[in-house]
Amino acid sequence: MNLTEREFRDQGEYLGIGFDSFEEQFLSTAIELKDIKENELRQDDLTNPRPETFSFVKIHDEKDFSKSFSISGSISGSMLLGHAGLLNGEAKAKYFHSNNINFDNLCILLNYQITYHAYRIKQPQLSIEAKNFFNQENPENFRNKYGDEFIIGFRTGAEYTALIEVSSQGTEKKEEMYFDIQAALYNIYQAKGKADLKQDAKEKINQRKTNVLVYRKGSKISEKPAIFTLEEMIEDFRSFHENVKQTGGVKYTAIFAEYDQLKEFGSKSIITPELRELKYHINSLRLQKLKYQGELLDLSNELNFGKISSSSKEKEIRNKIYQIDSYIRECYQYSDIIEPERMKYYLDLLPKDNI
Repeated sequence: MNLTEREFRDQGEYLGIGFDSFEEQFLSTAIELKDIKENELRQDDLTNPRPETFSFVKIHDEKDFSKSFSISGSISGSMLLGHAGLLNGEAKAKYFHSNNINFDNLCILLNYQITYHAYRIKQPQLSIEAKNFFNQENPENFRNKYGDEFIIGFRTGAEYTALIEVSSQGTEKKEEMYFDIQAALYNIYQAKGKADLKQDAKEKINQRKTNVLVYRKGSKISEKPAIFTLEEMIEDFRSFHENVKQTGGVKYTAIFAEYDQLKEFGSKSIITPELRELKYHINSLRLQKLKYQGELLDLSNELNFGKISSSSKEKEIRNKIYQIDSYIRECYQYSDIIEPERMKYYLDLLPKDNI
């Protein structure tokens, strides 16, 4: 079964809900949900997580910091990979930007992520009501009521991001302090929360003022960002890690399937060949728009963290997004006159003077 992943946006998404992929809006539910227990589907998934990732990077200045929140390079296919969704990226960058950071100190960014394999309805079927509607109405009426796709499942995950700032005095060797902290935290990650700071490292760190800004997503422990000492953060990370292992985190992407793939439809289709071609073009345009939105967020971070007042590139990217939105509406309204050369332009394959 061909599936499409889209960022979970918490706009009423639930298992089985219908979706109009052309207008990007949720509609009525055509899938039988009577015997579907989402918690059971999800519990099966918790035993088979994807590999965890753990990174520990020294931040030298505002430019390094802004690059740490870059998401444009994560965009691939029809989804945002990992946890680099636009909504989450914006929330995280906004939080860290709201705090004053002294880059003369030793600054370290820790990032932990875990993603679980997607869980989904195993054998989706139409409800009796939707089946009767399909048999009595034409495909267009079915699409208008239920859409052309439905949510068949979700992918869950969690992440923990911490900015560690240790005051630096005189000629203190930052490298030595960096490796002391790195070793302590990596041991905690490797030992699944059983390790602790070594005594000598703890004594060194206690001689300095430390602030730790923490951003969490995916645990039933308070999702609110917080400011800790290093030792408090270690305990917080332990609790977070244990909770995520038990609950599976939160929804990061929704998994969509087309109704046409259900056995009830047989040789029938609610998407004509012309509509399928239109859908391909519109999805290509939206992917390009998504890439521009990622670039815009990256640029916004550079402007905010780098303390630059304005950028002509920002206006240029916003204009491209506006043009793509306008052309998508045009394609949907006048699908019979899609011009290949214009399409290539909006996909950024041809210079503008060729159009």
